Amino acid sequence: MQIDIFINQLDRWLYRGRFVLSAFALLFILYCTIYLWFYVPYGGPLTQWQPDSQLVVLAVQPDSPLQVGDTIIQIEGQLPVRMRPIYPLPLRDSYEFTVQRGVEIITQTVAVAAPLNADIVSSYLPATLIALIGWLVGTIILFWAKAENRQAVHVGLIFLLGSVVLSGVQASLEGAPGAWMGGHVLIFWQFVAWVYLATVPRDQPLSRRSRRWLGALAMAATLLGGTAVYEVLILFPKATSFQELVGISLYELGLFLAAFGLVVCIALLINRVWRLPSQSFLRQQLIILIVFMSTGILPIILLTIVPRVLTNSVLLPFPVAIGLLIFIPLGYLFVIYRNGFLGLDLIFSRVLYLVLLSLAVYSFYIGSYHLIRQLLGVSGGDAVGATTIIFFPTLLLTIGLSKPVSRFVNHIIYGPKLFTQAIISELTAVLATKPETVTLHHVVTRTAELLQADHAALLLQDGFHQAVAEGWGGAHPKALLDALREMEVKRPLLRSDVQNEDTAGHIFSLCLWASLFVPVIVRQEIVGVLAFSAPDGNGYFNAQQLAFVEQIANLIAVSSENVVLFEAVRRLSRERLAVEEAERKRLATAIHDDPLQRLTYVTTLLDQLFLSKKKVEPFRLDETLQKSAEQLRTINRTLRDISIGIYPHYREQGVELTVQEVVRQFESEYGLTIDAHVEGDGLIQAVPETTVTAVYHVLTESLNNVVKHAHYADVNVSLRHQSQELELCIADNGPGNQLQNLSFSELLRRNHLGIVGMHEWARMVRGELRLMENKPNGLAVLMKCPI
Repeated sequence: MQIDIFINQLDRWLYRGRFVLSAFALLFILYCTIYLWFYVPYGGPLTQWQPDSQLVVLAVQPDSPLQVGDTIIQIEGQLPVRMRPIYPLPLRDSYEFTVQRGVEIITQTVAVAAPLNADIVSSYLPATLIALIGWLVGTIILFWAKAENRQAVHVGLIFLLGSVVLSGVQASLEGAPGAWMGGHVLIFWQFVAWVYLATVPRDQPLSRRSRRWLGALAMAATLLGGTAVYEVLILFPKATSFQELVGISLYELGLFLAAFGLVVCIALLINRVWRLPSQSFLRQQLIILIVFMSTGILPIILLTIVPRVLTNSVLLPFPVAIGLLIFIPLGYLFVIYRNGFLGLDLIFSRVLYLVLLSLAVYSFYIGSYHLIRQLLGVSGGDAVGATTIIFFPTLLLTIGLSKPVSRFVNHIIYGPKLFTQAIISELTAVLATKPETVTLHHVVTRTAELLQADHAALLLQDGFHQAVAEGWGGAHPKALLDALREMEVKRPLLRSDVQNEDTAGHIFSLCLWASLFVPVIVRQEIVGVLAFSAPDGNGYFNAQQLAFVEQIANLIAVSSENVVLFEAVRRLSRERLAVEEAERKRLATAIHDDPLQRLTYVTTLLDQLFLSKKKVEPFRLDETLQKSAEQLRTINRTLRDISIGIYPHYREQGVELTVQEVVRQFESEYGLTIDAHVEGDGLIQAVPETTVTAVYHVLTESLNNVVKHAHYADVNVSLRHQSQELELCIADNGPGNQLQNLSFSELLRRNHLGIVGMHEWARMVRGELRLMENKPNGLAVLMKCPI
């Protein structure tokens, strides 16, 4: 428990001080780089510490008096001490070397001044660039890291450590003061770092057993590092080392452990891949890591080291091969942050594709080149024929490998190709043939299955009405859609989106199970939203999946018009049936409750009169007949009113009387103030009955809308007959609305069935109906039709 508390506190310190550590690492790298490039002579002999405390000449310049195998005893009278400057500063053009050659001690002046040359660049530049790029990648990982993402913090710090060690190893060999801290002490921690990297990424905390192993390795690395400090501070100044005392070189041990740690890391990653389920998201991440690490390591082994050992030549120049090692930190950067920056999918897949294709083509070209040279027996300068022979096969190979390499990279980055155009075509056909809500549910469910998402939901809103709402459970889809509109989210939004973290945090709080929202946009307006939970329970969406879901959202957007119209027509049909049933019930009730009851009463009176045994007194007879007559007259009036309600008789007497009667009815029943006037001659004779019926329904519905929405408004009704055209205009000075801006389909989608009916009545008589603003305020309904 105390150890866990200490580790948690250490993690907090590391997170808070991550940029300070990054700054120190950069300063150390720059210090080592500057020392190598500006404080080590370019023309000096190539030396090596053999054993660790003795400086031995490995190679010399052609005109140098030194010889290979000379042991350097003094330079300018100064004993060379490992981890301290070899050449006394400031630098000179020549130094006096005292060397031991066999049993002979020789002192000679050696020129060390030389211009910068290709050998120096190829020796210093790869390590310098890798150290700087490794530092940059580590710093980017730390910059994006959150306090709760300890893996990212650890990985970022590890790559800072690797950059420091790489710079320190080379600088310490040249005697840069203090560089031994990175190249001779911290190098032992590189093994622990590689082992830890094999546990990243992970979706569960490290087991107690793993933590114990890492703790034991850390203690061993600390012990070896302390031993290295003792060697630098105590043994090297005495011209001795552990290699001379116990036969073990700490320098070589450090290099071996660093290299062996990389092998262990890859082996552990492969073991993790082997043990994980085939469809696991974590398994895919680990495979990506292995591919990136292989891209960085295999070329230097297969194209540089092995050819050097077998043929004493290299296929891939050492600086280029070393430069590919940068793919190791890039791989970790990618798998850690690909879920928060989907653009990384596209960038890294393209880079990996280009590098793999280039390596494959280059390997074929350079291998064939050397083989043909040997077969033809020509030297490098006379190998024009070999180059010509292999040019076209190499070109054909490049074309042939392009698609297989692309498929391989896409399979590694995105997994099996499940999101094909055939699926889009299939779903499009389904929606086209069956534009219903149940079809949208099928499309969403099918998409969720392809994404391996356990939960999916769709909300489509149409202005004021909710058209489709599937699968939201206890979430708040209406508030979610309002938030998307308010924040103008027009692209898919991920819960893990680092670039839109504040927006994502607010919106995803409205739906806790969702990991992805995709807005459904029609005519630049957000009309709906698709929501999906994380793939495979705890995975993340990649760029290919997002592109597929965007296509599905666009498909739903295009199809939603048909679906909503279909549902509106279906709803209109149901409402029509309900209205017809209600009308039948009203008529039955009206006839039963009044006329039939009265008729029954009259029948009873007459039956009693007829069945009376005694003679009925005249005044009784008159009274009975009078009551019966009154009841029959009441029945007559009631039936006439019912008949007029079903089909007003005045509609057969012409359009002018129809308009006047409707106006009178609304004035008397609802108290509207209506100014009605008719213009034109011969209206009664000229207007067909079907047109009168259309005028009746349009006028009635318009005045009904005034009663509902502008009861205290003044209404102006005008009927004009001119040029074989009938024009009806109903204008009010009420508050008005925006219905005049809506198309017929929009009116239908938004359930304005009364206005839809007016349009249909106008079309029935080959006319048109328009809604217009009645300035300064109010609404005007204008119907025109030929007669």
